Amino acid sequence: MKGPAKPKGTQSMIIFKATKDTLKDLNVKPVTIDQPVDAFFSWHVNFFKLYGKKHYVFMNDFSRLSLTVTGIRTNQANNLKEVFLNHLQAYFSVENS
Repeated sequence: MKGPAKPKGTQSMIIFKATKDTLKDLNVKPVTIDQPVDAFFSWHVNFFKLYGKKHYVFMNDFSRLSLTVTGIRTNQANNLKEVFLNHLQAYFSVENS
């Protein structure tokens, strides 16, 4: 399924705005982005523990859609985007049916 056409010269990258505790949990350092980011591709990330398992909550800055993902381990910080996109795609496929 194709999304809306993007004007030439624009790029869409997913930006995760993580809390300080989330950055510490994932063992990553924050990176400053100088260019403006479309709120559609910007997500806030936080985590909480429930019954000994970590649950990450992603909330879109534009639509306020929230997605809770479980099972992300500390050493999977470099796969965070991939894990998130897989869960987001699964969510959209359920919504589409």
